[in-house]
Formats: sequence, C-alpha cells, structure tokens
Amino acid sequence: MSTQDTYTVLLSGSLNGKYPAKIAHGKLAALFKLSQAEISSLLAGAPKEVKSGLSHQQAYKYQQMLKATGFEASLLRVPAIEKSAEFSLVPEGEENTPYRDLLKKYNDGEIVECKKCGVRQPLMPYCQNCGKQLVPVKVNHEEKPTNKPPTLIYAVLLLTLLLGLLIAYLWLY
Repeated sequence: MSTQDTYTVLLSGSLNGKYPAKIAHGKLAALFKLSQAEISSLLAGAPKEVKSGLSHQQAYKYQQMLKATGFEASLLRVPAIEKSAEFSLVPEGEENTPYRDLLKKYNDGEIVECKKCGVRQPLMPYCQNCGKQLVPVKVNHEEKPTNKPPTLIYAVLLLTLLLGLLIAYLWLY
C-alpha cells in the first residue's frame, strides 16, 4: 500500500481565455483523439475526472497539457490512508491515558504536532493538512480493582442466615 498522496486531474469545461471556443474544442479533441461531439459531451456539466492515481509531478504535467488546449483544469489531492494494526483514540505515546484525560485535552484545545507533516494544530482525529490519523480510535480503558465482593456471595450469605434463623425458630418452638 502506498503511503504517498495521489492526485486526480479534473477538467472543468470552462475556457481559460487562451483560445476561442472553437479552436480550444479542436485542440482538446486532438489531444484526446475524440470527435467534436464526444468533446462537447465531455465538457458538459460538472467537472470530469480525466486521470487519477497520479503523483503530483504527473498530475501537474496533465494539468498543463489541458491548460495548453485552452481549458481550465485542476488537481485534487487524495490523501494516502495509512493502514494501522489497531485503532485507538489515544495519541501515540499516551497509550495509558484514560479517555476522560484525552477528552479534557480536547476540550482545553491542546495543540499537537503532526508527526508526518509537522503542522501544529488543535487535538483532533486527523491532521488538517495531510490527513494523517492523529488520534487513534481505540481507548485503553484502565479498570480499577474494586474491593466490593460479588453479589452472588451476598446472596449465599443472606440465604444461609435466613436458613439458620428458620432452623433456630423451629428448634425453639
């Protein structure tokens, strides 16, 4: 699995003013090796995805080729998703912090630094800049031992006491 962000090239269909519409349509048709009718349907409506899964350098080259035909083109960054063995709501290095302490840090607006891109930002699940997971999904809850005996023991003791009282009552009367 790649840890690099990928890019998608989008063709908006609007002219960038470099050429008149007819010439721009002809240049785009020649670039894609399509007919004028196919180009017209490609340019109609919302921006269309021309190519995806590219490195930034490749996507930039595609964008420049499309702009050279006289049309606007844009790049869409698709953040790489890092595959993790387990998810946790606890930031790295603070695995033993109970959830309420993490919640307090969030409510206090604690500033954290992304280990991937170095951007400092308020504590949140993902980095606003690169999309790296800052707060894992799983919380390590610490169970505190209690000195309270189980209710089953209480029930057995109560039944024993009641049985003893019944035997004593029957014995005396």
